[in-house]
Amino acid sequence: MGNFSFSLIRFLALHFLPNSIHQSSCAFQSEIPTESNHFHIVEISSLLTDSNCSHSATVSSKEEGLKLFHKYGPCSPSKHGKANAPSVRQILEGDQTRVNSKLQSKLCGKNNVKVKWDSSITLQYVVNVGLGTPKKELTLVMDTGSSLIWTQCQPWSSSCSSTSTCLYGGAYVDGSSLVGFLAKERLSVGSDTFNDTIFGCAEFANVSMEGIDGILGLDQGFLSFVEQTANTYQRVFSYCLPSKASEIGFLKFGKAKPVSKSLNFTQLGAGYAVNLVGIKLGNTKLPIAFKNGTASIDSGTIITRLPPKDYITLREAYRKVMSHYQLTKPFGAFDTCYDVGSLLKLKIPKMSFLFADGFVLDLPPTGIAFPLNSTLVCLPFAPYPGGDDLVLFGNVQQKTLEIVYDVAGGKIGFGYGGCK
Repeated sequence: MGNFSFSLIRFLALHFLPNSIHQSSCAFQSEIPTESNHFHIVEISSLLTDSNCSHSATVSSKEEGLKLFHKYGPCSPSKHGKANAPSVRQILEGDQTRVNSKLQSKLCGKNNVKVKWDSSITLQYVVNVGLGTPKKELTLVMDTGSSLIWTQCQPWSSSCSSTSTCLYGGAYVDGSSLVGFLAKERLSVGSDTFNDTIFGCAEFANVSMEGIDGILGLDQGFLSFVEQTANTYQRVFSYCLPSKASEIGFLKFGKAKPVSKSLNFTQLGAGYAVNLVGIKLGNTKLPIAFKNGTASIDSGTIITRLPPKDYITLREAYRKVMSHYQLTKPFGAFDTCYDVGSLLKLKIPKMSFLFADGFVLDLPPTGIAFPLNSTLVCLPFAPYPGGDDLVLFGNVQQKTLEIVYDVAGGKIGFGYGGCK
């Protein structure tokens, strides 16, 4: 009897225990792998926009700056909202158009000022300012790639017809266009006012503004807001783009007290050029060496663009590290997307941008995995079109960072947790 019992136990162990171990192993593999120093473990819900605005506090002091809203989010000004929000695919197509197109127009004869206009579908972050006397509140998109403050002409602006002496115009490669003139008017930004601010007053525009009133140009052109307010703000401004459209960021002008205690500066050049030299993924410095002077930071470009050969290097390394997820079909500009099923958390590799002076910028998780919905996430990078060796540091990788543009000092600062 004893021998029979031992033989039965041995039989059960040999035939059923391995299967139990296999089933247990499969169940474990369906969970999120253990966190390490080279990975982020993030909740998928933290990457998705909520239906309600996450913050109700108002920005009232000069130190706090202007509230920065996502144009299509629930926090956006009531007249804009998300009723006509484009799809993710349409936004990505608009982003591709922005990268592809270069619109130039001449202002005031021999000055030959080059002005870039871009489809507003990619310009997603808006602030409220005042224009005119009495003040009319406008919602303008913030764009570090635009060189002019621009809005459509309105009957309330007394100076539009009386002081206009300079015509301007332009046309997109996609056929849209605008025609108008330069005018002067009082501009109100928070508690500050600026008399005789030069802005573009468009009498005709078939550029779709998607419910916004115009553009607040923040580049280095002499008619940009940064240059026109240099005596007050010393060519310094900062912003934080919120992690998702249901949250609020800020836009500040002048040398305001930084929000982030981790703020570090690196060199900033003409055209908002930054000295990016490489990328680190996990604990590995990738074999990428960007050419000097080829990278720039842009608030209006959504996803970061890399030289094609460098993008392939990043993509292949990313796919290798993300092999625990199921690679699925491409989506628009994204060719590396994953079906994560019903998982609640993601394990994604940490990623850093490397600068020439040794500064290392750790990207937030929002810049490493882009959620199309609760089950699909993609690598938010793409190759620069035409095979150019250019880098565009897009706004997806800028989210949650406090970014300080000290244009006069020729430097740019990055700090973590900037929207707090």
